[in-house]
Amino acid sequence: MNNRTIKINELIKRELSGIILKQINIPLGSFVTITKVETAADLVKTKIWISIFPDEYNEEILKIFNKNAGKLQDILNKRLSMKWVPRIKFFVDLTNINIDKK
Repeated sequence: MNNRTIKINELIKRELSGIILKQINIPLGSFVTITKVETAADLVKTKIWISIFPDEYNEEILKIFNKNAGKLQDILNKRLSMKWVPRIKFFVDLTNINIDKK
């Protein structure tokens, strides 16, 4: 990954975090964090990885995010000073789920 892509990832993560805080209503008692942003080398697509707590809300919150992706994309497009803003798509980050639940 080159420096430009790394900077774009950080910029998208920072801007999108603020947008999500104000624009997306998630179920009470749940928390969402952007854990990773991966922008393709051609800058056409960006994968946004979100961590959801508690994980029982994974499916519901992912649907909310993907349903609102167009709205989030529009706001992001207006905020970023880029010729083309990559298209965003959300995925649940499952790397931190506790497998040893009792």
